Amino acid sequence: MVRMWSSTGEAGVRRARWGLSRYVEWEVSRVDMDALSRESRAIREDAGAPLGELGVLDQLARYGEVELTGSYRWDTMLDPDIDLYVVNPEADLELALEAHVALIRRGDFYAHYFGDWVNFGHDALPTGHYIGLKRVFNGRKWKVDIWFLRASNTGSDWIAETMTEEGRPAILAFKHLKRMMRLDVSSYCIYRMVLLEGVTDTESFLEIARSRTAT
Repeated sequence: MVRMWSSTGEAGVRRARWGLSRYVEWEVSRVDMDALSRESRAIREDAGAPLGELGVLDQLARYGEVELTGSYRWDTMLDPDIDLYVVNPEADLELALEAHVALIRRGDFYAHYFGDWVNFGHDALPTGHYIGLKRVFNGRKWKVDIWFLRASNTGSDWIAETMTEEGRPAILAFKHLKRMMRLDVSSYCIYRMVLLEGVTDTESFLEIARSRTAT
């Protein structure tokens, strides 16, 4: 069975008491788009602190061309997550390890992760070596995802090209519902729904989300 919502906590109690239909109506009614937009802007503005004050971009620039991507690039941030590409035609395991060790030695982050998506590839992930960093900064728990690539990942360029002022609020609303209802649907899937398939209403979003997570 696919987990579509939390079965514990306040939301789980309401869902059990009211049933799915009324619970969904309740969640949708709580979406304040003005507040959601303000939250998104605040998180994006705060992202400059871990990137700039901790010198992450300057550190990574030693190893290649640094590209900001993900929700920061597309201005759809709802979580304190930052995605970065470090592009270098000579990128390999040794380069990624050298950068990782240097970041560890600086001591700016309390948790470090390393992934090999060159030898253990995944269709939904770039082909490269991955570094993950975590730190609490200005009251937020930040996660920085860094990918070392030999060429710029153009697979998501269509998002920037098709993003509209009408589509952005729908994406924020669906990402909010995903978070609140624990929907097992990726942000990438949400971008596709809104920007390529024209889904902007909640009912259609939830129906498609359930059908895709059930497969």
